[in-house]
Amino acid sequence: MCGEYAPGSGSVEVGFGIIPDMHNKGIATESVGAVIEWALSSKKVQKIVAECLIDNIPSIRVLEKLNFTRTGVANGMINCSLIFKPYCS
Repeated sequence: MCGEYAPGSGSVEVGFGIIPDMHNKGIATESVGAVIEWALSSKKVQKIVAECLIDNIPSIRVLEKLNFTRTGVANGMINCSLIFKPYCS
């Protein structure tokens, strides 16, 4: 699990990779859910973004389960975002 925050952007990028022996145990969902909870408590974050390979169905399911919306496809990657506050600068 990793995340990247660009100060002033209101956006956090999240990424995850789970070794095969640990698939289907809810680890990615729980981890990304914890990032969402943190972001909701932050006054500086309005959006979480993520991307995954277009054929990575398990990762797509994780993001959809957590209410991410597909925002585009580029270079074999699906781009997703979760917006939970209107951005005010």
